[in-house]
Amino acid sequence: MLERFKPNITAPTLTAIAFGLLLIARITGVADGSGNDFLSVIILQLLILAFPAILYTILRGKALKGRLRMKGFGGDRIVLIIWGTLLLICGSLLLNIIFADGFSEKSFALYDAYTVKNQGADGMAVSILAYAVLPAVCEELLFRAVLCAEYERFGVGTAAIITSTFFAMLHFKLALFPVYFFAGLLLFAVMYACRSCIASMIVHFFFNLYGLYGQSFANEIFNTTGSTELFLIILVSCVAVFLICFCGQAARIYKKYAEKNIPSDYLPPKKRIGDLHFPEVFLAPAAIVCYLIFFVAVFIYR
Repeated sequence: MLERFKPNITAPTLTAIAFGLLLIARITGVADGSGNDFLSVIILQLLILAFPAILYTILRGKALKGRLRMKGFGGDRIVLIIWGTLLLICGSLLLNIIFADGFSEKSFALYDAYTVKNQGADGMAVSILAYAVLPAVCEELLFRAVLCAEYERFGVGTAAIITSTFFAMLHFKLALFPVYFFAGLLLFAVMYACRSCIASMIVHFFFNLYGLYGQSFANEIFNTTGSTELFLIILVSCVAVFLICFCGQAARIYKKYAEKNIPSDYLPPKKRIGDLHFPEVFLAPAAIVCYLIFFVAVFIYR
């Protein structure tokens, strides 16, 4: 049904629908930040992220279904996933400190609305499902599987930047935009190197798990050291080491692709529209609607 439309029209429209539904949920009080309402968190993510992405894929047809990269990966990708997870945790913490006072938050917040507080052992499994598993699956399905598959025909660089921008905007928090933009780029790199969205889902899941149970531990380490400068030096060093290890493992994976004569890109040249079509992609009417929804949400909940 949607095959005749260009992806720079349909893809941002899908994103605008997700943004609009989330904003409506916030305004109407469905996502009111009351916390521990696991059922509403689960339903919210399925209705706002997963269902529109699945319906969009059906309407877009077989051509999109074959490019979603919902498949497994080889054992050598596990090493990349480990380095990617560590880089995402340390890099996000560093950017949090720089842009958003990363040590001030005491609890994990989903979309700056739902906050997990005082959860006991009995609720741990449900918390992990609602705040770690589902966000990883639903967000990766929308942003890395569907949107990347649509935008990559404009060039890999364009796909990485626009999908990471939308991913950062989804969280409706201007101060955390650099954190989530970095996360989007890294998750894109994991998915692209592994050729599997499941790989980015795993990294995303462990990052969410860190947010649930590891963020307060990092805060305690900082408070124990009592030295911002020393902590930043250690953190920057970790980011540098993990980045080198991540890039090194990615290079080894791509070397294997080359040895097997497997092309590094996803689409053959005849299916690509071009490279780096920034105005056509970023200034599409539906994309502008996404920006407006984001800034309205930031203004309302600043």
